[in-house]
Amino acid sequence: MAVNCNSGEKAISAGTGWSADSDDLELATVYMKPTIASNGAVTGFTAKGANNARDGQDHTFTLYVLCYS
Repeated sequence: MAVNCNSGEKAISAGTGWSADSDDLELATVYMKPTIASNGAVTGFTAKGANNARDGQDHTFTLYVLCYS
């Protein structure tokens, strides 16, 4: 998944989260990397999550990006 900042903004930080947080669930962030514009500015992030919980439930993976102007 990808989250980009609004036009004219730059990304300063990012993080991920899951809709469940039990210690026995296998919910992982596989990777998170910045989106870099042609001028070298970080304008967003891309991330991938892996749900290996095997509990039969859907778990939502969310990417949070902090932007500034």
